[in-house]
Amino acid sequence: MIIPSMGALGWGVSKGAAMKTSRLTVLMDPDDKRRIEDAARRHGLSTGELVRRASRAYDPDSDDEALGAAIDEWRREVEAMAAHLRDGLAHVRARLAEVEAIRAAGARDGAR
Repeated sequence: MIIPSMGALGWGVSKGAAMKTSRLTVLMDPDDKRRIEDAARRHGLSTGELVRRASRAYDPDSDDEALGAAIDEWRREVEAMAAHLRDGLAHVRARLAEVEAIRAAGARDGAR
């Protein structure tokens, strides 16, 4: 005689929850396993549920897009900073030229 599980009868299973009938074995080092178990415990989840949620949320392409956008923004910021530095340097050079002109004029006036 086959006795269906409570989940197969719909008992104790949230609406829309799929039966978890497939198994995946993943080898990892003990530190990684401990980190996953600790994270699951902190969030009040089983390790399986934590891994399922993480795998659904992970999109390597979005990481590439986000990284590309961050790099583009960084380049714009660096270019803007370089322009500000060039402007500042031009201003300093102009003031130094004025100071030199004043000193030169004072030296000429003092030599008379």
